[in-house]
Amino acid sequence: MTALYAVPPVERFAALVNPETQILFHGLNKSGSMAMAMVMRDAFAAAGRSDEFSCHYFQGGSLESFVGKVNARNGRAFFLGHSLYGAVAPRPNRALVTQFRHPLPRVLSCYNWLKNKHVKAGNPEPYPPLDEWVERSKGKAHSQIIHFGLGYGRLAPHRRKRMTNRDIFETAIDALERECFCLGIAEYFEESIFLMAALAGLPAVPPWVRDQRNPGRPLSSEIPEASRQLIEEVYKYDFKLYEYALGKFRKTVEAVGFGDAITEYKTVCSEQYNDRVLV
Repeated sequence: MTALYAVPPVERFAALVNPETQILFHGLNKSGSMAMAMVMRDAFAAAGRSDEFSCHYFQGGSLESFVGKVNARNGRAFFLGHSLYGAVAPRPNRALVTQFRHPLPRVLSCYNWLKNKHVKAGNPEPYPPLDEWVERSKGKAHSQIIHFGLGYGRLAPHRRKRMTNRDIFETAIDALERECFCLGIAEYFEESIFLMAALAGLPAVPPWVRDQRNPGRPLSSEIPEASRQLIEEVYKYDFKLYEYALGKFRKTVEAVGFGDAITEYKTVCSEQYNDRVLV
């Protein structure tokens, strides 16, 4: 049987979240949401509450079908999937959460994921080199800013065409300040897991396991300095958003104070990190 590690209850969460609260975890692609989904699924199962956990990654089907399931649910639940912000209507009993990742390894993950898909599909033309792909993105495609700066509602495609990257970034900050209950950071994954578990009222979590579905991804330390500088330049608003998110996360963790409970869990899970950029 997998070992479980106790998660201290968070009084400030208990005061703000009632037993009927639905948690909506908007997963940013290539930001650790699959690893979060796996550990939360197992934590809900260990608590005998599997019926409360729903993840689009595991269940499959269309986004519309999953959103319909979210909207039809009454009472306590934890929903996790991509493209949820803007697609799922807010409710008074619904708490929006998410998780960000340092933009440098995340951009490399996005690039390698799409390159692997291109090769697997048998496309005859070569996939563009990293620098060319980054330049083509214009810092908007595959970015983190679009998730909350545009969302996934009906008007998102129109906004994407007319909004500048700065506009999208500023809108994302406003949205997170207004609507996001709390957020995690992939580089501090144990604290992020404890936050989500405490929010859901889970008593314990198993060790997390790194998602290894993206073989061949270059590490941040392996790319040329010129490529790193290009990513920082083109995706500068993702870096600004990450700086904001990291500051917000640190304030939350400091206020919560998991104490010694997190220490053993961090030790047990320390080998799971791959390309961890700490700032």
